[in-house]
Amino acid sequence: MAAASPIKIEGLEGLVKSFNLLPGETNKVIRRTMSAAIATVRTAAREAAPKAEKSFTRHFRSTGTRVEIKPGTLRKAIKSKAKQARGNRNRFEGVLTVDEGSQDSRDAFYWRFVEFGTKDQPARPFIRPAAQDAENKIEGIVSNAMEQSIANVIKGRKA
Repeated sequence: MAAASPIKIEGLEGLVKSFNLLPGETNKVIRRTMSAAIATVRTAAREAAPKAEKSFTRHFRSTGTRVEIKPGTLRKAIKSKAKQARGNRNRFEGVLTVDEGSQDSRDAFYWRFVEFGTKDQPARPFIRPAAQDAENKIEGIVSNAMEQSIANVIKGRKA
């Protein structure tokens, strides 16, 4: 199970309406553009995520197993994707997730303790600042990706 942090880009409604002139390719173009935009946030979050200096062992009380968590697990667990919004074919959302709950060495269950802190550990946010920093870059990414996709459609290539 992965924890999701939705990122919303507003103001694309007019652009979506304009894309209705390009039947069949609109959703592909928008999905790929959203994928590029959310990948920027993912990359920034991975770079900002703390990395342990050495491995540590996690004990699962429910199963009695112990798993070694290696340095870099948190960074590798940060994923992104673009998905179609429910109930609206022309709306896509960029979703940032952190893989967790697998009870193996890839389990980054502890991401929320790092991001938000605990009563004994101060917060070391890495996802929220990455999203805020990437916000300025996303407009350019969306613009460039849309231009490229439109050019490809006009030239007769797939988006």
